[in-house]
Amino acid sequence: MKGDKGPDRSGGDAPGNGGGDGERWSNPYPLPGQDWDTPGDDSSPPFFQDTPPPAPMPLGKGAPPPDARFPLGGRSVAAEKRRLWTVFAPFLIAIMLPVLWGGYKIYGLYSDTANADDPRALPTASEFRRTPEPEPVSTVRPRVKGWKAVTSAKYGLTYDVPAGWQIKDPELLIGFEGADGRPSAAMSATAVFREGYCKHAERAATGFNQYVEGGLKEVARHAANKWATNAYTPDDGQAPVVMLRAPEAVRVGRARAVHVRAAVVPKNPGSCGSPSAIVDAVAVPGTGPGKTTVFVLFSDQGVPDAAPVRDLAKILGSLRPS
Repeated sequence: MKGDKGPDRSGGDAPGNGGGDGERWSNPYPLPGQDWDTPGDDSSPPFFQDTPPPAPMPLGKGAPPPDARFPLGGRSVAAEKRRLWTVFAPFLIAIMLPVLWGGYKIYGLYSDTANADDPRALPTASEFRRTPEPEPVSTVRPRVKGWKAVTSAKYGLTYDVPAGWQIKDPELLIGFEGADGRPSAAMSATAVFREGYCKHAERAATGFNQYVEGGLKEVARHAANKWATNAYTPDDGQAPVVMLRAPEAVRVGRARAVHVRAAVVPKNPGSCGSPSAIVDAVAVPGTGPGKTTVFVLFSDQGVPDAAPVRDLAKILGSLRPS
C-alpha cells in the first residue's frame, strides 16, 4: 500500500491514494461539468439510508554552431559567467540545498492536498510510508459501541472504526507512488484493516485528503476515481475498471456533503489482490475558503477476510465534526 502532510496499495493524497496523501496532460478521467445544482437541504439522507443507486457510470481511460573563440587577450561574458559558477558553485549549493529541500516538502510532494483537476500520470500500485509508530490513544468517545474514534485536528473531523482496525499516527501519510516514484495520492488521520496480510498491503484503509479547487460533487467524483485507480492498479500498470455511482447528497453534522462510491474490478489482482473492491469518497466543505476535505475509504471485496460491508456503512455513518 500505501503513508501526510500538506496531499497516494496518498495523497493526491495526492487526491492527490494518493495520495494524496503528495499525477499528465491529457487527463483520461476528465472532471465532471459544472452544471450540478448545490445539494438541497431536503435531499440529504443519512449514510445509513441505503437507497437504490442509479446505474453505474463507466469511465473512459538543432542548436546553432558555437561562436568562434575570442581573439587572444579577450574574454567573453559567457566564459566569465562559467568561471564564476565554477568558483562559487560549492558555496551556492551549500546555501541553496536546504532552501530547495524545504520548498520541495512545502509545495506538495509529501502532501495530502490535491487539485480537483490533477494532470499527473496514472501511478502504479507501489507505496510509500514512514517508520511505523505505536497506535495513538484517542481522547474522543466513539459513537459506535466497542469501536475506536479517529480524529483529525487538521480537518476538524472524526470517524469511528471497528476494534480490529489499527489507527495510525494522525501526521502519518499513507498512499501510493506513481511510476516516476513520486507520491500520487496520500491521506492523513488514517486507520487500516488487516495490515500485513501480504507484504506492504492491507484489506482496507481510511483517511482524509484535501482539495483546493472544485465543487463538492466534482471533488467527490474525482477523489473516488483517483483512489480507485491508485489503490487497484498493479505494478504492471493495468488500470482497473472503475464504475462510479451518481453523487449522493448527505450531511456531515450540519454541513452539506456529497458521497460518491466507486465499484472497482482489478484486471490483474494477483495472489495478494481481490476480485473486486469498493472506494467511497465523501466531500465536505473544508477549513478555509475554496478548500474541500475528502474522507476516503477503500476496501477489498470478494475475499474471505474482506471488511464486512455493514462495517463500511457504519464507518461512513460515523463521520462527524470533532
